[in-house]
Amino acid sequence: MNLWFSSLFLVVGFFMSSSAQSVEECRPLVTPLPTFEPSYGKWIFIMGWIDSEPFKVLFRSAKSQWIDFRQTPGYPKELVEDIGISPTSCKYGSSPVTLHMNTAVTDSNCTYHSLPTCEGCLLYTVNSRNNNNLLPTMNIINPTTIHEVKGYRAFYLMAKENHVKHYELVRTMKQARCLGFTGEPDFIYDPEIVAWCIKDEFKMWL
Repeated sequence: MNLWFSSLFLVVGFFMSSSAQSVEECRPLVTPLPTFEPSYGKWIFIMGWIDSEPFKVLFRSAKSQWIDFRQTPGYPKELVEDIGISPTSCKYGSSPVTLHMNTAVTDSNCTYHSLPTCEGCLLYTVNSRNNNNLLPTMNIINPTTIHEVKGYRAFYLMAKENHVKHYELVRTMKQARCLGFTGEPDFIYDPEIVAWCIKDEFKMWL
């Protein structure tokens, strides 16, 4: 376990031993931002929780995950999200996203709301009603029960860089608890692992 992970788990231990957040403490942490306007380009998945057991298995097996927001020419309120994930092999998928004020909706029936976070970060909740539209395009077949999942809730922290300051991680974990996500994150990015899926090439290097 590298130093980054060791110190992060100390933070997690502190977080887990702390008392529950009050309603007053949670309100400013989980009130969605007035608009959902992510910067274009690649975002690295730093940390996340999900309430679906099959997806937890997928997340915990992943070496790295990323998302790339691209503008749709001529449609300022529409963009495309390219998604890459590298568990034992690279998976790649793409999905249109439509922006509605503080909400982003994908054609795979996922709704995103962005929350307050650090500069250069993107923090958002996900509510999915049907994940079967994207999974086949990414050729995700394990765990085998993942296609039986009809819906899930998730909470993701993304960043432009491959690291986030510890105090920001503490705040993110407080926000997660306010939203009902408890325990250790289901995915934590290890910056010492260089493993990226390259669009249209499906490569991974370590």
